[in-house]
Amino acid sequence: MKKDLHGLFVRSDLRLRLAAMRVESPFGSHVAWTPFSDADIQREPIKWLKYILLDRMGVESLKKVTAQIRRFRADDLASAREWTTERLGNPVANGSHLMVVLKLIAWDKGAQLSNYRMYNLDDVQRTFSKLAQTDLATFVQIWCCESDVSDRGLNLGGRLTFAYGQTEHLLELVWFASPRLLESVRIPEFLNPYCRAVKKTTQVEFEIIEAHIPPAFAKSLTRQLMHADLSHVVERLGWRMPAMRRLVMLLRQEGAREVCFCFKVTEGILSVIDWDSAIESAGS
Repeated sequence: MKKDLHGLFVRSDLRLRLAAMRVESPFGSHVAWTPFSDADIQREPIKWLKYILLDRMGVESLKKVTAQIRRFRADDLASAREWTTERLGNPVANGSHLMVVLKLIAWDKGAQLSNYRMYNLDDVQRTFSKLAQTDLATFVQIWCCESDVSDRGLNLGGRLTFAYGQTEHLLELVWFASPRLLESVRIPEFLNPYCRAVKKTTQVEFEIIEAHIPPAFAKSLTRQLMHADLSHVVERLGWRMPAMRRLVMLLRQEGAREVCFCFKVTEGILSVIDWDSAIESAGS
């Protein structure tokens, strides 16, 4: 992260590319618009620009994303700790089983961020004690992202990948968890139910190619219910598919090949919470 002589953040190559993005209007090939304002580019970290792009392309509203993320200054650990303690300190009052993921946000990095999962007050103590000993000078914000990880009802996290080649889509689901847990799936020791499904360019429906139901969930989640949940997710994703495809096409113009969308389903309601591709994972 660099600053100019006036103390303002310097625009990286990635930031310049985002600022230069143009979306073709469906009403005419010679009409194009930019998804970012000058204020967006000048004031927001790359990670937040990704959420703005989700909103402007019609995939998920920024208002909905904002309700799930609390942003703090990187030098305000006390406020972040106070908020997290309040959320995790009284799960009965909050009415759900919560997890809070704390992310350290750099100015020009949109992926591969340092993050910490917290489920209870012991986790809060350990995490913030460690952060108090961490040099946070290279970060501009701390984000606390709240997620319901209850083991009741239709509650799962997922990732939809727009692949390149014969496999058009790869869909992964993890039950009773955040989609961030997909990064640590190891079968057969993985503790949560998990499935992986694909849809090739010649297929109409998704086909499950791997299903994992640990013994602890064998009675509450059968293969039949897993298929039913998958169908529900595919239906809900279908409502967003045109907007997702437009965003994927835009990102592929910038050099991305595979693009994935992370989402959360809570009580049957689906929310897209992030997207990733190689262009922002590479940093500035």
